[in-house]
Amino acid sequence: MSMSHKELRDKGLSDEEIKCIFGHASATEHAIKNFNWNRIAGNNAHVLQITPEVLRKLANSWFEIYNEDYSILDQKTFNIEVGFGRNGVIYRDVPWTVIESDDPSKLLTYRSFN
Repeated sequence: MSMSHKELRDKGLSDEEIKCIFGHASATEHAIKNFNWNRIAGNNAHVLQITPEVLRKLANSWFEIYNEDYSILDQKTFNIEVGFGRNGVIYRDVPWTVIESDDPSKLLTYRSFN
């Protein structure tokens, strides 16, 4: 039995959460914006903002994903999408050494303008 929009509102869900439930909005985008989640899929990450702490979290996550093997990480490059839409920025082909540096200013070289 599915619930109506009104029933979900009565349960305390926001309009945005209800849109996610019915597939009219991205649940991933909602989680990144509202819960400060970072999404990692393979060598790609999507974050709300880039800070030393966020880079550290990404580095720790990829370190775990690649079984703590620097020989693999040193050969990989990563893509980091920051924000959404017109205000978003993508950094492409970022080497592991930049990710693990915790220094967002080192990303500038990898900013994509396409």
